[in-house]
Amino acid sequence: DANGKLVSKEYWGLRNLAYKVKKNSRGHYVLFNIDSEYAAVAEMNRVIGYNEDIIRSLTFAVETHFEESELFVSANAKDYKAGKVPVKKEPSKIDLVLDQVQFEA
Repeated sequence: DANGKLVSKEYWGLRNLAYKVKKNSRGHYVLFNIDSEYAAVAEMNRVIGYNEDIIRSLTFAVETHFEESELFVSANAKDYKAGKVPVKKEPSKIDLVLDQVQFEA
């Protein structure tokens, strides 16, 4: 029953993987900045492990959260943020997976 706060969520776009993972050569990259206790992070990692749509994840601790990094954001993701790409009315599969990640305030 650990609580956490979602500080920010950045979609970095669809990118080529360095090597195939579970027969996938491309993947969606997403950065979550969360502020929580270790127990909440451990629970999040446990739940992520059960989701077959997430083929890899990496969790690490930082002292301070940075505002949007923009370092790894693809051109398509930048266009989407700037409103240059028409917004789909139906959520994509990646949006549905991302919306499943919930944090209690």
